[in-house]
Amino acid sequence: MTRFRSLVYGAVTVVLLIAALFLTNLDFAAIASASRQLTGLSLLVALVLLLAGALLAAVRLWWISSDIGTPLRFRDAVLALSLGQMAGAITIQFFGHIAARTALLRKRGVSNSANIVMATYERAAAVFVSAAMAISGVTYLFGELSYDFNKGGTKLLVIVAGLLFVTGISAYAVWGRYALPLVKDLATLKVSAAILRNAVLTAVIQLCTAGAYVAIASSLTGAIQLSHLFAASLVVMFAASLPISFSGWGMREISAVFVLGAIGVPAPVALTMALVIGALAFVAIIALAVIAVPFNRAGDAPIPIGDVRSVALSAALKWILPIAAATAVYFQIRVPTGTGELSVNLADPIAILGGIVFVSEYRKNPPWRYSATPAIVAIWTLVVALAYANGYFAFGSNDWATINRLLGWLILVSYLLTGALIVAQADERGAALLAKTLTAAACGVVLFWSLLEFARAAGVVLPPEIPAGQLSGFSQNRNAFSFALLMALCALPLIDRRHRALVFGLMCFGLWLAGSYAAAATLAVIIGILLYLGTMTWRSLAAALLGVCAAILILQTRFSAGSADSAASSIALDLTAFVPNMVGRESSNLERLASLKSGFSLFLSHPFFGAGLGHFINAQAAAGQALVIHSTPIWLLAETGLVGFAAFVVPAALLFWQEFKTRNADPASQVLLLALAAFGVMSQAHELMYQRPIWLLLGVALMMRHAIRRA
Repeated sequence: MTRFRSLVYGAVTVVLLIAALFLTNLDFAAIASASRQLTGLSLLVALVLLLAGALLAAVRLWWISSDIGTPLRFRDAVLALSLGQMAGAITIQFFGHIAARTALLRKRGVSNSANIVMATYERAAAVFVSAAMAISGVTYLFGELSYDFNKGGTKLLVIVAGLLFVTGISAYAVWGRYALPLVKDLATLKVSAAILRNAVLTAVIQLCTAGAYVAIASSLTGAIQLSHLFAASLVVMFAASLPISFSGWGMREISAVFVLGAIGVPAPVALTMALVIGALAFVAIIALAVIAVPFNRAGDAPIPIGDVRSVALSAALKWILPIAAATAVYFQIRVPTGTGELSVNLADPIAILGGIVFVSEYRKNPPWRYSATPAIVAIWTLVVALAYANGYFAFGSNDWATINRLLGWLILVSYLLTGALIVAQADERGAALLAKTLTAAACGVVLFWSLLEFARAAGVVLPPEIPAGQLSGFSQNRNAFSFALLMALCALPLIDRRHRALVFGLMCFGLWLAGSYAAAATLAVIIGILLYLGTMTWRSLAAALLGVCAAILILQTRFSAGSADSAASSIALDLTAFVPNMVGRESSNLERLASLKSGFSLFLSHPFFGAGLGHFINAQAAAGQALVIHSTPIWLLAETGLVGFAAFVVPAALLFWQEFKTRNADPASQVLLLALAAFGVMSQAHELMYQRPIWLLLGVALMMRHAIRRA
């Protein structure tokens, strides 16, 4: 995973560096001339400041380790900081830090969970302090901080508001009462003082780096005020901290060209400054590691760790990560990069951490519901890897195959493990908590967009960036959103009976707003299974559907009243109002059918092992089109062949049959039946393999063990 993800971030880094070079008009002579102006004194001062910042970062890690009850020796903190920074320079900063530190600190008696807590604590402190300092720098330079609502600002505001709303609903309905004692424990004078101390230390570290920028600039830019250079460097430092390249390379250079250029620094000089700072920072880290290594011995006995804070934080992490993933999984956003836009789920980094914690804590004989689960996941992973290799050797692969399918598959496994993590920690209690969070978050998303729809119906003029009509929530796609709501329905067996009708009604209203034919057909199957299993009664189902019809009638009546010329028409009952606008554009339907036909033709030409991951997209790109295969079975057949198709379908079918035969009241069995049936129906018309919610839910159900025969 790290290697392929590193290739992706490496490509972004190279593109950004090339973009920075083009922004300087490729004036290599000017860059060389600027480099020759650097004095030995300025380089020495910058190096000393960067070395001091790295040393202070080690002090911060040392303090944080004591704060969480896992005290490190200072020499271990220095070496862990150095190795983590060096690993982050050749991989992804955050995850590179964790991987390198784990290899070192495990021998020092530090658990993986505690290591993740420390790394997250450091990252959070750095992000908040760096952002605050960047805002102050922009305000100083330009007198104000502007926000453009016409260039993506409204969408960002809606996402932030939605995330806060959904988190608030989840906290109020599910986990808030459990988190309150933890918040009270943290809201003490001692903890507040520790947080403030670390924030101040982080600010000093940032100031050291900013001072290094000024030291370099002093020998390159004589006419520009040093205070302006200092303020601009704060913005450049924040951009370099964004984890979309290798240790800031690329982001640092291109942001320096823009930001420093805004205060009059020539582009070649700005690029030279950024390159020199990046190189000196890496030299400082290497120097720190060279100094620390002789004082660290692998055979050192670990410091005795008996503080209950470390144990409590490690246990809390196994609750926090799954709950956070269940809340954030509904938010699929597009992040701008140097090569375009990258679709990212906000829960992905959380799930990756959850997978790391699960593997580190339960790597030996994890208590799966079916003992064959690890072998099945391994087979699926092998199929994806071989299909990628098949495509790579056939046509060279592409970004869709590498990022979306190969790396995306490993992220899906992380979701599975994150769902299993909370159940392995707390069994049925953990499963119920995650299921309630998943459904509460889905209810929050539906409520958020429903309020906007009712406001629009009442005559409130909303910005054009807030879409009307077929609802896609925060999923960027109405079918993906509909499938996420269906997965929330599949979690009903794990939540209290008294809440099932309310959740069912809200999900149905959300599905009506989304308007997906495939989701409507799947909903009918889910209703049948819910009634067959006794998860819902006819009475509760009828009550929920009546509530949905009432909400639709109110919404449609308000729309009619707002657009009619006469008051009489506002109360007219139009039965077609209950049928959502599910008919897509004719061209869209033709494209869908064309993709299915082309996908099946691709399967016929490569029947056994498939054409390889990304083959279909590669062919479409060559033809100047951008189609995907709108069916999971046909996609599997086309790109993994009969072998890959059977490897996925046979275990899933056997699992479904095994659970169907038991016909017991086990909630996990009901969840598995519902989820697999929903996926089996809706995936015929859409490619849903890489939708995150089902993997989170499967992880929960496959870790619940009671009243089940082992496979």
